[in-house]
Amino acid sequence: MLTIPAMVGFGVLAPDLVPAVYGEKWRDAGVLAQTFACLGITYSISSFASPLLMALGRGATLRTLAIAQLIATVVVAALTAPFGIFVVAWASVLRGYCTLPFTLWMLKRASGITPWDALSAIARPLIASLIMGAAVWGLMELIRPLFAHVLISVFICIGAGMAIYAVLILTISDQARQLARTQLKRLRGLFAGKKK
Repeated sequence: MLTIPAMVGFGVLAPDLVPAVYGEKWRDAGVLAQTFACLGITYSISSFASPLLMALGRGATLRTLAIAQLIATVVVAALTAPFGIFVVAWASVLRGYCTLPFTLWMLKRASGITPWDALSAIARPLIASLIMGAAVWGLMELIRPLFAHVLISVFICIGAGMAIYAVLILTISDQARQLARTQLKRLRGLFAGKKK
């Protein structure tokens, strides 16, 4: 619920944000960051797969997965390096999605969690994030010319993106609503305790 919208939002704003913070000579880095942000889906799945495999005592499975990822990364980088950094970046993204089925298969073998279970867990955050990303992109195109410094536009878009995503995810996800209610109760308890 947090990784995917953060990656989508960063991906949308990176071409403006990176050169605004680091200088115009880093413009290409902003485009590269946007490219690598496309790995958000694979990252959100692998970020829970590794700790889960360790918790299940499947260190050997995790090692096999890590070695396979390393080999795939080295091979892709070696094959695409002659064509430039942007080809390497897009090939790395493609590698991430091509190795995702292997990760899901290893996860199913070790834990019984099916690929459908893993992918359906990220479906609602992904839908909300993509809608938010499109809205932020449109807003950025609209307001960029209105401000002398692009960082003002970026900060407005970040705030708008957070609000849009919050409304969307709370609308379409029961889990998000339950999590929000739990956190609100916790905050009320903290404030009530401080008043005493």
